[in-house]
Amino acid sequence: MDRDHGDNSFDVTVGANTGTGERSGSITVKNDEDTKTISVKQAAPGPVVNEPLRMTTASAVYYGDEKDTGTGYYTLLLRQGSPANGKELRVELFGDLKPETEQPSLTAGEYQSGTGDRLTYVVGASAGRGTNFVTIVSGEETFQPVEGGTFTIAKEGTTYTVTTELTDAEGNEVNCIYTGTISVTNDAGMEHRVAFESVIGNYWGDVDSNETGMFDATFTGVALDGTRYILVLELFSDLAANPAEAILAAHEYTVVEGGAKYTITPGVSDGVTPSAPRLYAVGSSLRITGDGTDEDILLDGGKVNVTVTGGTYDITFDVASTNKNDIETKYYFEYKGAIDFEDRSTGIVIQPTSVTALVYEGNFAEIDGRNEWTIFICTGDIVIDNQGSWSGNNGSYINVHMGADGGPLDKLPQGVYTFNKADQYYMIPGTVAVLPMGTVYLEFENHARTSAQGLKTGTLTVSLEGDTYTLGIDFVDSLGIPVTGTYQGQVNVVTIPMGN
Repeated sequence: MDRDHGDNSFDVTVGANTGTGERSGSITVKNDEDTKTISVKQAAPGPVVNEPLRMTTASAVYYGDEKDTGTGYYTLLLRQGSPANGKELRVELFGDLKPETEQPSLTAGEYQSGTGDRLTYVVGASAGRGTNFVTIVSGEETFQPVEGGTFTIAKEGTTYTVTTELTDAEGNEVNCIYTGTISVTNDAGMEHRVAFESVIGNYWGDVDSNETGMFDATFTGVALDGTRYILVLELFSDLAANPAEAILAAHEYTVVEGGAKYTITPGVSDGVTPSAPRLYAVGSSLRITGDGTDEDILLDGGKVNVTVTGGTYDITFDVASTNKNDIETKYYFEYKGAIDFEDRSTGIVIQPTSVTALVYEGNFAEIDGRNEWTIFICTGDIVIDNQGSWSGNNGSYINVHMGADGGPLDKLPQGVYTFNKADQYYMIPGTVAVLPMGTVYLEFENHARTSAQGLKTGTLTVSLEGDTYTLGIDFVDSLGIPVTGTYQGQVNVVTIPMGN
């Protein structure tokens, strides 16, 4: 440093103190004959403080004494981000048991881990049960089960403050904070009651060759609060001597697997994920529509009692579904009136209204190098957009997944398409065990899917004269029911680059 040129300054940087106690040292500065020594003390590091994650939304559900503990059972959801991409803390807790006439609210206090006592929470477990911190990326959930610690709920007026000091099985901190209102839904008893106003039914005949007739019925009703309920049942009853006059036998029907007489098929699906909330249900399911949202529920228990006087049915429904937390939701419905079951045992004749064909540039391994096509043959008011998404309320569509050799991509190739992979024009057989895949036939009522069947045999014949296509439809579905029809008109052909 040059003492002849005014004031001078400099900076000295040393590494962080990673030890457990205070450390000291000195800095010596020399300039010609001048020397200055500065003593330095560096304190021991303090405890590492992780800032709590600030959650932005919260909701809760009250189930009453669902666990038979004498306390109120609640679930609490704190979220940052969206249901498809975000972070959530999902808590199962026990607080005050509320009178049936009182709107429930979360119980203020400090909660410890426990098994049903007041002011306790359920520790996390596999499959997302109990209390878990969840990270969601593109709908995929990663669970971090909570094993210990406490969280506190405080309330002033309508404003809650929730703070957590929790840890997972590896000792990692799960610290969150939320301040704001929390809507508590009262599902104590989990009972939903409505009288159905209309029903559409079908008779499919002896699909399992066991002298049992299969029926399906779609019931629709609106509750006093405007919520719409659409119940789809698949039932097995007496085989009809005259399919055109099929009657659902008076009996008690039980929701159980197997397809035996006087049973109802449970619902199965791919499950509910935030990125794909719509269920692809097969069997028996319930759709609840209200406040601009749709909730799809698979039925897995309960009974339906059917009595018939003359041509009038008197049906009471006591059905249920069980969520991933083993909480059973019960639904009580009734229907009084006639049901005309359409005879579908000899076949389904469709009357197509539009056809959309998507062709993918390039080859698809499953069709052995052919160009890949997906054709949607629609009826009623069902329509398909240029991305292959459906809209509408009532009708059906056949989704034909197929391959064709060569030809321009702006024209649907002419020929006879079969399910024989060795033929020039090949269709992929359909399955609906989980998701509809391949070549399938789907029906819809009131914007809810009521039937889905895989198509595994038959042909699709395509011819073109000018701009007018003729499609000859001659399939047999997985129940052995023919699905036939003819379409004449234009086809909307959309080319989609590979990778889309």
